[in-house]
Amino acid sequence: MNVCFVSEYFPPFAPGGAEWSLATLADALVARGHRVTIVTPNWGAAPREERDGVRIVRFPFPKKLDRHRPRKPAPSKWLANPLYYLCSEEYFQLYVRGSHGKLRSKIGFLLRWRESRIKQWFLRHVDGVIGVSQGIVDIYRRSGLLERVRRVEAIYNLPPSGASPRPQEIATLRGRLGIGGRRIVLYVGKLSAGKGTPELMAAARDVASVIPEALFLLVGEGDADGDGPWIRRLGPLPNAEVLGLYPLADVVVVPSVIPEALNRVVLEAMTAGRPVVATRVGGTPEMVIDGVTGILVDRSKPDQLARAIVKLLRDDDLRMALGAGARRHVAERLSAEGSVERLLAVYESARR
Repeated sequence: MNVCFVSEYFPPFAPGGAEWSLATLADALVARGHRVTIVTPNWGAAPREERDGVRIVRFPFPKKLDRHRPRKPAPSKWLANPLYYLCSEEYFQLYVRGSHGKLRSKIGFLLRWRESRIKQWFLRHVDGVIGVSQGIVDIYRRSGLLERVRRVEAIYNLPPSGASPRPQEIATLRGRLGIGGRRIVLYVGKLSAGKGTPELMAAARDVASVIPEALFLLVGEGDADGDGPWIRRLGPLPNAEVLGLYPLADVVVVPSVIPEALNRVVLEAMTAGRPVVATRVGGTPEMVIDGVTGILVDRSKPDQLARAIVKLLRDDDLRMALGAGARRHVAERLSAEGSVERLLAVYESARR
C-alpha cells in the first residue's frame, strides 16, 4: 500500500506530540512493507529526505523555523484558519474591545456558520474519518460536522517503541540534574493556560507546603507565573531526552483545560510505567483509568490536582500499583499492533 500523510509539522520540527505520533506510525507501516510519504512545509529544511524508509517531501513555505529550537511552533497566523479569528467566540470574549465589538462578533458567528457548512460539504465526500480517541470523535459528532460522514473510527496513536533506560542511566541522569533524593513530579508540554499550567503552578505550591522534598520538573516552551525551590524549568528538550525523563518521575501530571484528542505525554508516561494525574478532558479518560492507571481530576481545579499528587507521593504501594496498571493498559488496550491492524483495515476498505 502507498500511504501519504499531510502534516503541518514533522521532525525535526515537532512542537507537540502529534508529530512524534505520526513518525511512530510511519515507521510501523514501513516495517510492514508499506510505502509511506510525509508531505509537510519545509520551514527551512531540505525539500526532500528519506529517513528509515519514510519519504519526506517538504514543500516551500515562506516562514522559517530555528532548527536549534525544533519544539518552538510557528506563530499561529501562519497556520491557523484565518476565519478562526473572526469566528471564535473565545477570541471575541478575550480580545475584542470597543464600540465595534458586537458587530464584529455577529459577523464572526455568521462566518463560523458558513465555515462549518463548507466543512460538512467536504466531509460528505470522504470515505471515512479517523479520530485518535472516542472522546475527540464525540466532540466532533456533537458539533454536527460528522453528521453525514459514511464511516467514523476511533483508532489510538501508537505508543513509543524502544528499550527503557537502564537503572544506571537513570541514576546518572538524576545526578546530572542535581535532584538527589527529591520526589519528582514531571510536566511535559507547552506552558500555557490551555494546558492547565496556571492550575499546575498553584497545585505545586500546595504540594510543596506539605511535601517539601517534592520537585516539579517543567519541560516545554512558554511562560508560567510562579516560582520557588519546588520548581525546576528545563525548557524545551528533544523527544529522546524527554523519554529519558519519565523513569525519573514519581508522578507525571497532565492538567489540560482544553479537551485534547489523545495526549502523547500520557501515552509515553504510561508506557514507562509511571502513574498519571490528569484531567477529565477529551480522550484522556480512555487512557487514564481512575484508580487503575492513574488518578483523574476535574479541569481547572488546582486543589484536586494537589490532593491527587500528594496522595501518590505519600503512598509508595499505590504509586507502584498504578504504574504497573498503566504499563499493562498500554500493552492490552493501546498496543501498536492493534492500532496498526485497525488502521490498515480502514485503508483497505477505502480502496475497495
